[in-house]
This record gives sequence, structure tokens and C-alpha cells, in this order.
Amino acid sequence: MFRQYSNFISHKRRRSKSTVQVFSAAQSETASDAPAPNEPIEIWTHSQPLDAAAQQQNDLFTTLPARIHKYDHVAQRGSDRFLEDLTATLDSEEAKSKTSYLTSPVGNYASFLYPECMPERLEIVAYLTELGNFHDDQAESKNSAPVTDKPEALVESPRAEARKKLLEKVTADLTDKDGLEIIDCYRSNWLVTPDVPTAENCANLDDYVARRRLNVGIDVYWTLMGFAHGTRLGKEDQAIVRDVLDAAERTMFFTNDYYSWPKEKREVKKRRVANVILFLMQHQAMSEEDARAKTKELILENENEFVKRREALYRIHPDLAPKLRKWMEVLEAALGGIHYWCTNAPRYTVPEIPEEESDEESDEENSSNEDEEEEEDEDEEVHVNGTVKHAEDGDEPEEVPLWTPLVNGEHPAVHLDATPLLAPTNYIGSFSANEVQLELVSALNLWLQVPNRPLAFIKQVVNDLHDSSQILANIQDHSPLQRQKTAAHLVFGPAQSINSAAYMFVRVAKTVNGLNCPGMLDGLLEELETHFIGHSWELNWRFSLQCPSEQEYLDMVDKKSGSTFRMLVRLMQSASMEGLTLDFELLAQLFGRWYQIRQEYLGLLTGNNQRGFGEDLDYGKVSYAVVRCCNVDPSAKSIILGIFRQKPEGASLSTESKIQILELLHKSGALQATYDLVRQLGRDIMKTVSALEVAAEEINPGLKALVKTLGDIPAPTQE
Repeated sequence: MFRQYSNFISHKRRRSKSTVQVFSAAQSETASDAPAPNEPIEIWTHSQPLDAAAQQQNDLFTTLPARIHKYDHVAQRGSDRFLEDLTATLDSEEAKSKTSYLTSPVGNYASFLYPECMPERLEIVAYLTELGNFHDDQAESKNSAPVTDKPEALVESPRAEARKKLLEKVTADLTDKDGLEIIDCYRSNWLVTPDVPTAENCANLDDYVARRRLNVGIDVYWTLMGFAHGTRLGKEDQAIVRDVLDAAERTMFFTNDYYSWPKEKREVKKRRVANVILFLMQHQAMSEEDARAKTKELILENENEFVKRREALYRIHPDLAPKLRKWMEVLEAALGGIHYWCTNAPRYTVPEIPEEESDEESDEENSSNEDEEEEEDEDEEVHVNGTVKHAEDGDEPEEVPLWTPLVNGEHPAVHLDATPLLAPTNYIGSFSANEVQLELVSALNLWLQVPNRPLAFIKQVVNDLHDSSQILANIQDHSPLQRQKTAAHLVFGPAQSINSAAYMFVRVAKTVNGLNCPGMLDGLLEELETHFIGHSWELNWRFSLQCPSEQEYLDMVDKKSGSTFRMLVRLMQSASMEGLTLDFELLAQLFGRWYQIRQEYLGLLTGNNQRGFGEDLDYGKVSYAVVRCCNVDPSAKSIILGIFRQKPEGASLSTESKIQILELLHKSGALQATYDLVRQLGRDIMKTVSALEVAAEEINPGLKALVKTLGDIPAPTQE
């Protein structure tokens, strides 16, 4: 099931030196296979820390740092695939309504549990974690008989059968030692339902923790952790780090219990609940408030104990195997990540319904309420001319209905959809082209290897931003046409077109945020801000009829057009499985300059502009050729700016005025300089691509072909 993804990852792999170190060290499976004691090992390769602001939200009190996997969207794909397979396997309404255990607004649980998981294993690890948390609620029912670990007992539950089928399906391609261990561990831990630890069957807190280990199947987590990192812990390894793992397990259990209690306490009357807060309340006669405070204290104590035991481990074993040291460091981040995820987990959200009462309480309350309601009705209701009125504190009675609808009785439901909102962007998208940026995405993906799902969304983002920018540009330029078609604002009106274009920025941000790729939303927003800053200067020069210096103009282009290409690269890198060590900053800058100046140049040539001859001159646009001419020829500057100044807003220049400006551009050498600059930028891009090919150790013929095609432009001719 996951084989195609693994093949995709392994195809033409290229790794940085640090990554190769990690993966080579990660192949050992037992203590005897561990790297030499002094062999260096890179710990943080596939994860990134959470920012300080994120860790301060929702009353987060953990003392441990948290990290999240860089490819969180891959983990989410594992959760999505699990739900698809579950629906197909468990044919019931329950399966259709089943939601992901791991999904949250801040990231997939697997991205926090396994922050350094090998990217090619993250999807299957998330799938297996979802499977492990697919509990048999029927077996946990308060009134049901205890469930044994005999196979025939599992047959009685359709959910148990579904778990077995999904385990067989997901492990079909796992034939190595790790895969067999996962299967055995699942069968002995998560495919059975051990007794739920409660105050009735646990003598003390230590007994509760021991039974909790069996109840949650913690050994499966350690097995998955080893599989995720490619570093299995042998028996000797486990003996060495056992004390540290014990403190980590207690931290996990108590953290989960602390944040799940508000929801679980509503389930106590319906099923057996394993929660240390409930245990403390029942076993030690604590109030709920005291039990919660004690649990918080236990979490902090065990976090501190984990750190102390880990440091003691390092002192006792100064030659500790690098893979074990990595386990201990990554485990700390996982504990902090679990805490952070729990504070944001939708599965812990308390339903907005009152807690259920017992039947006896409900009957008594209902009978008393009926008598009270009858008395209140007599006191509060006054009938005046057949209309019910209510008296309040001696005030005059007021009629209840203050407003009545035009249509009484039943009427069809009204649903206003997004048709008018999307009409302008759908219209312009039907003929507006964005080939250069989309072809660049495809070419760069040879190096970046972005998975198909985020790559498709990135292309959609690029298209949406291009279309919304074109709508706004046409309104700002008073342009009647877009690629020889009527501009959107002349079809749907400027107000609706602006509304539609603005909405596209919201939709793009929502799309990017939904991919859960760390840093992707920041990259989008930062580059959008830079784009608008650059564009503001272009509009300012046009409005004030000021001519910038050549360097000011190039800086504007770097912000306006360069940001578009930087954004494209940053979005891809955030979702990339490879190429993160490649530096695309120079390539993005050169592409931004080349793209804009090339478009401006072609717009000045007769027969080479899809919008019409000299259309930029109609807008009074201060293009590079105009900037060059005005800076080298003051007399030409006064003429060009004078023509722009006398042109009525929204009107087009006469053909004679356009020809006059073009003659000045020719005479000053500005048009030739623009042509030479476009060619020079093309050469610089080719050199940059060649340098990237060396760094990536892989040639990119598609990117070079794109540059070569765009570089074929006609030389200026004096007519």
C-alpha cells in the first residue's frame, strides 16, 4: 500500500553529508551493531523546534522543549489513508463518522511523537499509530463482560476484526525484521483489550502505572519509535535506558490523563475510564480540583526526573552508543511535543452539551420542575386580547413577537453560495496564462521532490495569486483588456472584482495553512508583504511622475517580482523531501528581474505584446527602458514625463505619442540597454542553474530548456 511512496522517495536520492551520517548510523539494530563510541551522529535532521510564542499558548506548563516533523503533511496523509481504509473495511455509519485520532490544528500527533522519523516512513508510522488508537469501545463498556486476550473473543467485535484486517494490509510490504517486530507487537498489545486500570484493581499509584503500560500498549510506541528512526533497541540497549524510559512513560500517561479528563469525566457513567485524576479521587478520596493539581505536580516531577535520569545515564556511560544518546534527546522533544499537542487536540474538546444525569435524578427533577413551571406560568403570563404578554418587575406587559417575516409558515431554505465571489477569478482564469511560474515549479521539483499532494496545492496557490494580481493590476491600470479579452472589472464591475481578488489571498492562506508544512505560511505571508511594498513604489512613481534611479528601480523589481519567485521556492522547500541544502535566493532574484523587465521590453515592441502595442505607455508606467532613458537624457525625461502628465486618467495615449516616446528610447540607447540587460540576466540565470546542478549533483535539462526558450527575444529595430 505504501510501496509506491517509498519508491518515490528512494528514486535518485541525494543527501547532504549530515543526513548521510544519520542514516548510516541508523542502520544498527542491536547493541553489537552500534556505531563506535566516538563516532559523531547528527540528532536534528527532520524536525524543527516550535517557536516560543506557540509554546506559551493554552496554559502550556511543560518544562521540556517541543519539536515537530518538517513533513507534517506526510503524517497527515497517513491519517487520511487510515480513515479511507477504515471506511472501506468497517462498512457502517460509525466508520463514516470516524475522525482522525492524530489530527489537530497545530499538526499531526505523529509529527510530535516521532519528530525525527525518516521521511519515507512517516506516512506508515502515522497510519499504524491511528490503528493503535482505534479502540474497541464495546469492549470498554461499563456493563460489558471483561474481554480476554483469546482470539475467539476478538471475533465478536467487528472493530477488532477491522483492526486485524488493516494491520495485515498495512504491513503487507514490511518483510524485514522491523516489520515483523511491529506485527508481533501489535498482536500482543494493541489487538487485545487488557483490563482498564481503576481504583478497584490497583493497589497504589505504581500499580496504576504498571497496568497503564499494558492498557495503552506502550511497548508498541517504543517499537514504532525504533522503526521510525531506523534504530531498533536491542535487549541490552533497553536495559541500559530502562530507568529513563520509566520516567518518560509516567510523563506521557499523566499528561494524557490531565488533558483528557474534562472529556472523559463525562464518560465515567457509561464505561470504564483509565485516568489518574479519577484514580486519585477514588483511591485517595481527593476532590476533583485537588486531583487535577496533584496530576499537574506529577507531570512536572516526572519531567524533571526524566532529565535527571538521562544526565545520570550520560555520566555513568560516557561511551554511550550514539544511537542511544540520540534516542534520549529525541525522546525529550517527543515528551514536550505530546504536551503541546494535547493542549490543542480536538479529541479532548468537551462537547457543548450538559453532562448526563442519572434516571432517578432526572425523574425527581422533572416532577419538581413541572410544579414550579405551572406556578411560574400563572404568575408571569397575562392574556390581553388573546395575545400572550409577560410582566417583568411591575412593568407594562410587552407583546412577545416584535417582528414577523414576510413569509409565514414553511418556506424553502435559502443558501447563498460563492458564485458571485468566484465569478471574476474564474473568468480571468479561463484565459489568463501563467506558464512561466508553473513550468518553473515543475523544473525545480526535479531537485526538491515535493510529494504530489502539496505540489498540486502549491501550483493552485501560484495560479490563484497570479489571477488575483491580474484583476487588481487591470483595475489600477484602467486596462480594458486582458490578453485581448475584456478585463474582469468591465464584466463584473470594479467593486466585485476587487472583492473577488481580495478573497483569493484569504483562500491561498487557508490552503497553505491546511498543508501543515512548518514555515510554509510564514513564507507566503512574508513574501506577499514584500510584494505589496515593491508594488507600492511602482504605483507611487507613476502617480507622482517621478523617475527613480536605476538601482531604486531594480530594488523595486526585487521586491515586487522577485518576491513571487522567492515565495514559489519557499513553498516548495517547506514541503520538500530533498534539496533543502540548495540555495535558490540568487536564482529567485534573477528570475524576478528577468521576468518583469523582459515583459516590459516585449510590451514596447510592435507585434510582440499580447495586450496591445505600447500598453504600458498608456498607463504611464515607469518601466526600465523609461528609467534608463530619463537618467541618461534629461531632455527626453521632460518630454516623456510631460506626455504622461497631460494624459487624462484612464485614457490611452495616441499612437503618435507612443511612437515619439519609442524614438526617444531608441535615440538614448535605453531600448538597446534593456535588450542587453534581458540577455545578460538570461546568461546569469544559466550560470546559476549550472552551479545548482553541481550542488545537487544532478543536471536539470527542463530548467535550462525553459530559460533558453524565454531568452529568445527579438532585438530592437529603429523603424
